[in-house]
Amino acid sequence: MIPRHSLRPVRRLPLVAVAVVLGFLGSGALVWQASQAAYSAQTSVTANTFDSGGVAITNERAGQLIFTSGTSNLAPGDSGTRCVEVTYSGSLAAQVKVYASTYASTGLGQYLVLTLEEGTGGDHASCAGFTATSTLINAQTADTAFGAGAHSSFATGYYGTWSPTGTDTRTYRLTYSLPMATTGGSGTDVEIAFSWAAQST
Repeated sequence: MIPRHSLRPVRRLPLVAVAVVLGFLGSGALVWQASQAAYSAQTSVTANTFDSGGVAITNERAGQLIFTSGTSNLAPGDSGTRCVEVTYSGSLAAQVKVYASTYASTGLGQYLVLTLEEGTGGDHASCAGFTATSTLINAQTADTAFGAGAHSSFATGYYGTWSPTGTDTRTYRLTYSLPMATTGGSGTDVEIAFSWAAQST
């Protein structure tokens, strides 16, 4: 039988070895945690707000007729003139054009002569004080001015000199006439709806 005192060293050695290994693991964990710690600081600014500008345009006869009388039962030699005031109220610089959003002729369009001027002064109640700054349509027949889809959108619209950079107003004077020498177009008509459009520049 092995003596009792000879067994003691054999049992203690594994315990010491395990204790040493665990000691290294524990100290390694402490070193790793320490390496992750750091001082930090930051600075920031107040949030910016970004908003877009816009374009806006109106006319004093929106949804109404420019000519409220005198356009029915026309005879050679008849004519008429009316003004309409157009206001731009957008915040962006823009270009303003006028075009025919509706055009339909059963024959009179080749005889009816139109003149459209852009300027200042006057309004629908009276063209008194109107001063032309440019002529957009100069004594052309309606068919020439708007027939076959011509000048029927902003891209192909008539442009005078108006490029507002803020709230501004212009007056447009429209004159029609059926020349005295007209011999055709009896019993026919022509329908035109004018539109003003603004596009930012």
